[in-house]
Amino acid sequence: MWHQRLLPYPLLSRSTDDYPLSGFNCQVNKSVLSNGETINLTLDYQLNCQSIQTLIDQQQADYAVQTTCSRTYKREMYPAQQKRVQYLALPAKDYAHEIITTPYIVATKEIHGFTSRDHATEIRELKPEGFHLQGGSILAVADSIRITIKETSPQSVIDLVTSSITPQGQYEIDLASDRIKIYLSPEDKLVLERIRSQKHDHPGKTALTTTFYLNAVTEALHCIEEYPETTWAEAIRTALERHHLNTSTKALQNNAARYAQIILEAPLGKLLNVLSTQAEGE
Repeated sequence: MWHQRLLPYPLLSRSTDDYPLSGFNCQVNKSVLSNGETINLTLDYQLNCQSIQTLIDQQQADYAVQTTCSRTYKREMYPAQQKRVQYLALPAKDYAHEIITTPYIVATKEIHGFTSRDHATEIRELKPEGFHLQGGSILAVADSIRITIKETSPQSVIDLVTSSITPQGQYEIDLASDRIKIYLSPEDKLVLERIRSQKHDHPGKTALTTTFYLNAVTEALHCIEEYPETTWAEAIRTALERHHLNTSTKALQNNAARYAQIILEAPLGKLLNVLSTQAEGE
């Protein structure tokens, strides 16, 4: 919790009295969609403080948001480039289940003698000469917002997990958790995470979908009725419905391999196209 004594200058926050008639807030879409590649966020900053707004207009301050995820330990700060509405496309692999966003206003350069009519009376009387702010000083902070990630593709509910007992060069699939887990040796996991971070049409990334994901989704389709309340089952059912596929028990059992290829959008064809293009370029 922020407190007015935490920083050596006034802070606009719900937890302080430094700006008694001002406010800072941010609206964020409460649930966001993950398509397996990106998570899309829209942030609408709402500032009611003329002196800080002037700093933003003069490019001496900027809106920014910190995104964190307790499951993946990802933490990142994104400046808004003085835009009141900010659009973010976050890498889906960096976040799981939820994102916590904390909006800020931050000084972008050193500011000397910062005074404001918006400051509390006692602050103006105590420091009539104003405050010296370093670049990066936090001028305002809004309440953090916890956002649920709605998974919309089978790839987005598959995690590559390190296992000390899985032999190198092999993998195991676990469907008992809320998300599908593919267990790999530490050495293989490191290599595959590098591949996962490559651009969409990278041969290795396409091969990853063809091997691990195709196998995992095929197995999941065979067992989906054993785990009806899991996040992975919901994502796969959504994909089946999107492609208008028969979801009866018999149809899933008899067509698991074919359905997996359909909802993963023909991974073998994608792989062959990438390899063919690469071969033509050599």
